Amino acid sequence: KVMWPTLLTLFAVLAAVFSLLYLLMRQGARRVIEMQDELQRIAVTDSLTGIFNRRYLMSRANEEFSKLKRHNNDRRRRDGDKAGTVGLVMLDVDHFKDINDRYGHQTGDEVLRQIAARLRETARNYDIVGRYGGEEFLLLLPHTDLGGAERLAQRIVQALRERPCRANGDGSPVTVSIGVTCSDGSEGDDMERAHRRADTALYRAKQDGRDRIVVMAREDAE
Repeated sequence: KVMWPTLLTLFAVLAAVFSLLYLLMRQGARRVIEMQDELQRIAVTDSLTGIFNRRYLMSRANEEFSKLKRHNNDRRRRDGDKAGTVGLVMLDVDHFKDINDRYGHQTGDEVLRQIAARLRETARNYDIVGRYGGEEFLLLLPHTDLGGAERLAQRIVQALRERPCRANGDGSPVTVSIGVTCSDGSEGDDMERAHRRADTALYRAKQDGRDRIVVMAREDAE
């Protein structure tokens, strides 16, 4: 007669202990997942601007070009036609060294953050936007031909003119130079060549006076 109350009490205590342990384990597992997600986000994100970093950009670019090459090869085998292109837009902030020298690196950092925000707002949901390094940015545009890439570049310039980024409160608006190209990912036009072409277009935009877009098709570089 004395045993049953004791056993019931013991079972109740054990049930409470196991329930508590279960809740703690679930919370711990959820916390581990959250930490893993946060570490993954940090690994692919530029800490200053909050957009993708160079390492992730290059990784995704290689993935996109590999998919594009497979897709186009399959299409050619079926009907002899090629299908699909990837657009590249390279962007450089004009006179950025002067901004740092005149107003300080904190102001320069704020300019980069503002530029990154305009790029995020202007790009499409599936575009890949990142900081390539220093004051350079790179946009990878899946399923986009040369005309589509140029139109996006024009929208970026328009966004910067409508809502200017300024190095200080009443200073002149910050401008950008942009190089645009596209690629079908074929053997003669892989990621490395396309990226080099976009960089060349950007260099020409700066040589020609900055604050402009230069578009370079594959045949223009040959």
